[in-house]
Amino acid sequence: MAKDLTRYRFIHIASHGVIDADIPHLSALVLGRYGSDGPVADPYLRAADFLTSTFHARALVLSACDTALGKEYAGEGLVGPRYAALARGAHAVVASLWPVSDGIAADLMTDMYRR
Repeated sequence: MAKDLTRYRFIHIASHGVIDADIPHLSALVLGRYGSDGPVADPYLRAADFLTSTFHARALVLSACDTALGKEYAGEGLVGPRYAALARGAHAVVASLWPVSDGIAADLMTDMYRR
């Protein structure tokens, strides 16, 4: 992760999620495929990338499909993006156990922050 996220209390990432149940470290959030200089070489923020970061955030919101899923390990539970963020210091992670449409996700997140 290029951006230093340690100074943020709340982090919200709204994107698409890709879960790899066989190799959970390859599970990823798909960020923009285009940057200010054109197409980006690697638009993925993988669970393994979370493991190289430190979080002090009170809440990390992963607004993408299936971000609470991963590969199940005895004694650890589901290992994926949510697990990696918690392992690296996030106090709480809001993540999804299922696919959700963009419109419904936007409504849900708006309601969550209002309350």
